Amino acid sequence: MADKRILIIDDEGNIADMIAAFCQSYGFETKVLNDGVVALEVAKEFKPDLITLDLVMPGTSGFEVVEMLKKDPETKNIPIIVISSYGWSEEAARAFNMTKSVVIKPVTRKVLGEKIETVLGPAK
Repeated sequence: MADKRILIIDDEGNIADMIAAFCQSYGFETKVLNDGVVALEVAKEFKPDLITLDLVMPGTSGFEVVEMLKKDPETKNIPIIVISSYGWSEEAARAFNMTKSVVIKPVTRKVLGEKIETVLGPAK
């Protein structure tokens, strides 16, 4: 699994760091962004196998990031797990329809691990 890459986009540093540490403990290579402004450019360069994405961020929202990624031929097939503080709401349902995977904050390692395993297969 060490060859798998995960791009983590979350403006809350402690959450992004927790997700990165969790993913690294399973041998994934990670890259963290604290906003969505450069997400498309970084996704094209880093070529992640999976993206975790916060919906609520300053500047470019998670919804806008999903739309940018899905419109670009180089990134449109990268699976995205949305991590949302909205709770199960209209916004979370919209994100689910765009990505097919939503985790509600506070995110636990168990739930995040299950979602990642669903997308990338079992770790180690």
